[in-house]
Amino acid sequence: MQMTTPIRKHKNSGPIGKWASLAASLAMPLSGMVPATSPGNRSRVDLAGMWQRYVHDKLWEIIPVPSSQHPLGFYCLRREFLLPALKGNERAIVHFDAITYFTRVSVNGEELGTMGPYLPYEFDFTAHVREGKNQIDVAISDLQPDATGAGKDEIALGVNPDWEAHGGIIRDVYVESGLGLLSTTCAWRTSLLAAIQRLRARGRCSSRLQPGARGTLRWCCANGRRKSRGWRKIFRFQVG
Repeated sequence: MQMTTPIRKHKNSGPIGKWASLAASLAMPLSGMVPATSPGNRSRVDLAGMWQRYVHDKLWEIIPVPSSQHPLGFYCLRREFLLPALKGNERAIVHFDAITYFTRVSVNGEELGTMGPYLPYEFDFTAHVREGKNQIDVAISDLQPDATGAGKDEIALGVNPDWEAHGGIIRDVYVESGLGLLSTTCAWRTSLLAAIQRLRARGRCSSRLQPGARGTLRWCCANGRRKSRGWRKIFRFQVG
């Protein structure tokens, strides 16, 4: 399926901006490509290409992804992609190599989670897959927090007078589907209590391994090369 939409002139200078304007004027397809084969019983859909950028729920322009954009504030990047019907224990995962600075990811209208800057993230959206056309939305805060106030710390990390700031999906993004897929996202929340006398940590960790695989999680506090305290836990990975 191809979509042709009114296009605003791309404001980025240089060859990327020129290429984006030219590609948009040729009405490049926004739907997913035929999945490429990945190792094992998996398929991959590369989501690099032209994405629609919405500001206040209105189509603003079409831009290339991945790319580094001038910070705009708060907006949404959207595109469609195709997936076959999942069978049995097959799963679907969307992978981001990096974004800036804070985002919320949704597939087919269901929010999957949030991302911070510069690090890879993965989200399992098996429960929300549709056979055929699917839609991914990435709500990006690169200059101001979103409506809930989330993203303030992440933006403060990147928008700094000492260097040029940039926003958007800045690295590769793709979808994988098939057997033996588990999300690799690890999320940790820590808090220092009583002048660093106590450290409280909560985490969620998973890995791209077969269900039932055995793993070891290690954690420690360190000051340079000096380790003060740590622990180790052996566990088995589970789906979900």
